[in-house]
Amino acid sequence: MTSTAYLLDRELGRGGMATVYLARDPKHDRQVAVKVLHPELAVLLGTERFLREIRVIATLQHPHIVGLIDSGVFGPGDGELAGRPYYVMPYVAGQSLRDRLEREGQLPVREAVRIAGEVAAALDYAHRHGVVHRDVKPENILLAEGSALVTDFGIALAVEQAGGERMTQTGLSLGTPSYMSPEQAMGERTITARSDIYALGAVTYEMLTGEPPFTGPTAQAVVARVLSEPPRPIRSTRPNVSAEVEAAILRALERIPADRFTTAAEFADALTPSASSAPSASSASSALSATALLAAILLAAFALSRPRAAPVPPVYRFLVTLPANAAVVGDILSVMALSPDGTVLAYNGRDTLGVRRLYLRRMDALEPVPVPGSENGAAPVFSPDGQWLAFRTGSRMVRVPLAGGPAEPICEVGGLVRPTWIGRDALVFADPRGINVCTPGKEATTVLPADSGDAFQFPHALPGDGTVLFGIRRGGSSRIVAYDVGDRAVKDIGLAGTDPHYVDTGHLVYLAPDGLVRAVAFDPEALEVRGEGVVVDETLPVTFS
Repeated sequence: MTSTAYLLDRELGRGGMATVYLARDPKHDRQVAVKVLHPELAVLLGTERFLREIRVIATLQHPHIVGLIDSGVFGPGDGELAGRPYYVMPYVAGQSLRDRLEREGQLPVREAVRIAGEVAAALDYAHRHGVVHRDVKPENILLAEGSALVTDFGIALAVEQAGGERMTQTGLSLGTPSYMSPEQAMGERTITARSDIYALGAVTYEMLTGEPPFTGPTAQAVVARVLSEPPRPIRSTRPNVSAEVEAAILRALERIPADRFTTAAEFADALTPSASSAPSASSASSALSATALLAAILLAAFALSRPRAAPVPPVYRFLVTLPANAAVVGDILSVMALSPDGTVLAYNGRDTLGVRRLYLRRMDALEPVPVPGSENGAAPVFSPDGQWLAFRTGSRMVRVPLAGGPAEPICEVGGLVRPTWIGRDALVFADPRGINVCTPGKEATTVLPADSGDAFQFPHALPGDGTVLFGIRRGGSSRIVAYDVGDRAVKDIGLAGTDPHYVDTGHLVYLAPDGLVRAVAFDPEALEVRGEGVVVDETLPVTFS
């Protein structure tokens, strides 16, 4: 079946409000997720009012929010879908948090805290823009390339606003009992941000214990327990959870909204208390826990690439102090990049007004400076000659000259990607289609299509001839492969892992399956690993998923 704009491929799943289809957007040659409201809900709400209410969601642009691309109504030629409203979101290749919990039961503490922090960042951003999610649950949290993405943001609100009193009259409820706050379960009409904080507390509780804080044979039984019982202590079944983490979750689950955290950001800070303590070597590591993977790889690559006075160089660690009005945002996997000569750090920050932007912090300067045109920018990457900084803003890749000047558009990427440079102008990025190349003024071209079930991750260009290293996730494991963009030849280099970075000492730094950042000798011409890898830093493990 087709609509006027999207070609529906197959059904991906069904929820309480909509059926989800994988579809193709012919105009932009990309895969998207089209969510079609169930017919009874469409009749109840009224198409025009629902579409009017859902427009507010299109204003939410955040790295951990799956944004709204489009909305509309199917036409007379669309068979059984005719007259039903739909909304379109980017297709995210990966799994939901529900899928992972069903497979693993419980998550490692560090991983659960990281996911909760990323979801909290998305909620905090939406709350500051006046939007409450109202249906935070594992099914609405997607996990893609190591990052948590919140989907269906504000859909419940749009349904409630469009339905008005008719929602109550029909007995149709919004939300999921195991994650609903007490005030939501009681049907209160005014739902605040603290209801989302409760739901995130319940999700975090489940990630650590294997089940929500309240369960029961029926929805009514669950609601009764929510309203009458305290949650069971987490550490009684999971002793390795710290007292601070347990206290933060139980506070988020307080029955009275005023007793919970005021903001989702406060909840995230409480989960990682050392992030807000006085700067020290240990607190610096905790404060950047959400960025440990990329930061560790970048710093390890820089340390390995320095001139050596001895066969085994010493490891140097230092704290980069940042002013409060340009503080780092620690909720995105790819928040920072180091220039090729190691003198400039690019990172995501938030100014005193709460606006997210990119900053440049030169090692010989005291103050970071904002990057022009980088509001809501992400995934910064330096050109090989160190003259340009490219980054993603919305669905576009742009670049700015470090010598000064305005941002210049490069190409549309249409999703959450982290690119790498080939030469001065070309960028390579991975998305659900495969490996893509784009240059200024030209549309991105897929040069290596992904097979069904494969996920391409974190491309990194080798110096010189246009060869790219990247991870291929297939069947629950990842391997690093090399791809020659010119010859279009693929070679498995015989290394399990992902997120490879080559440094000019002849080493490949990567994330190994054991969650540790490792380095191994690597021949970039023969594309061969030499010898055994060594752990770069045992203090920064990252769960491999």
